[in-house]
Amino acid sequence: MFVYWLAFAKDNTFSSDRMTILEMNLENEEVNTLSCPNGYNFGFFHLVEVNGHLCFVHNKTDADMLNAWILEDRVSEAWCLEYSVEVPQSAYNYTILGYLPRNNESTGDILIQSLKGNLFCYETDTQKFKELQSLNKVKFEWCGLYYESLFSIGMPGN
Repeated sequence: MFVYWLAFAKDNTFSSDRMTILEMNLENEEVNTLSCPNGYNFGFFHLVEVNGHLCFVHNKTDADMLNAWILEDRVSEAWCLEYSVEVPQSAYNYTILGYLPRNNESTGDILIQSLKGNLFCYETDTQKFKELQSLNKVKFEWCGLYYESLFSIGMPGN
């Protein structure tokens, strides 16, 4: 099992050459680094598990888009732009919470939360972005969503 986190340059610049991903193996506490995908510079970034893979998410501040890269190969550090999700308003206001696989299907839904706390779903098969209206009817002062504590995203080289 591994733990991942983003490490930024000391001057807090957010370009692909100034960020790295740290990977710690919980079994032997060995720490390695992975390169981030290339080709972005401004925006908000975070890591998430999507369908069993490490995913790097870039929220573009100059467009209403969430771009999600999947790490295809740890050895070559090859990333693939798997999803580009068009969202209403500024993409900076959204974060991907995780991936919800469907029973007996190879597809699933990406769970997305807005800065205001509203939940949305991106259906990977139909490529539709929709608000989860029934869940968003309940208003709280503060609300957290718990869906699993740790994700298994494989072993290095897999």
